[in-house]
Amino acid sequence: MNIEVVPYSSDWAKQFHDLAYDLRSWLQSVPVIAIEHVGSTAVPGLFAKPILDVDIIVRRKYVNAAITALTAAG
Repeated sequence: MNIEVVPYSSDWAKQFHDLAYDLRSWLQSVPVIAIEHVGSTAVPGLFAKPILDVDIIVRRKYVNAAITALTAAG
């Protein structure tokens, strides 16, 4: 199994912005505290595996609702 590590791409910030927009749309029935771009692709200038890591932050009582909404979105 090869692991690809590539130079930083400014495109990752745009990809995250677009993904966060979609996530908010899919989660509109869930009170989301924050959607954060985390991990190595979130750090300008850092080499990284070209896979975005995203944290969706909700209160514990809304976790199942968030899972259901994201599962329904595909």
